[in-house]
Amino acid sequence: MKKIKGLVILVALVAFTSSCQEEYEPVMYPGHELAGEWYVTYTIGGVDVYGAGYSTILTFNTAAADGAQIWVSDEGHFWDYKGKVNGNPSGNTFGQPDSIENVAYPINMIIKSGQIFPDGGQSKTGVKTDSISFVVSFGDDTPGTEYVVSGHRRTGFEEDDF
Repeated sequence: MKKIKGLVILVALVAFTSSCQEEYEPVMYPGHELAGEWYVTYTIGGVDVYGAGYSTILTFNTAAADGAQIWVSDEGHFWDYKGKVNGNPSGNTFGQPDSIENVAYPINMIIKSGQIFPDGGQSKTGVKTDSISFVVSFGDDTPGTEYVVSGHRRTGFEEDDF
């Protein structure tokens, strides 16, 4: 009987100590404010000139993970571009006026005037989310053509996907 009582106490102690574990908190690196998956449109003068509608882009940290630079990529959805630009996490801005290399294929491009607006957007179903806006131009396009890229952060809910 003493053995059963001891075993019950031991099992209770193990169950109690394992239930007191701390909750996991993810590591937030500098620049995480600028990182995300976004649904965006490409317009010139407010018009979707190619009728492309919404497409997906990604913004994410560089290997340095210091927020000083971020990657911007459309993963081949619109123009097939991926470039590294200056980032300012404290101001929620990114981009630069100088030409950068497109690592998706060999052209130069410019990504400038980038900004993230916390809670400044709305998903397809009306969920409040962050919004994004920037200007991009490509070296293999008509000189002077600038696309305004704007949209909102992906919510992760299937009904909000395009």
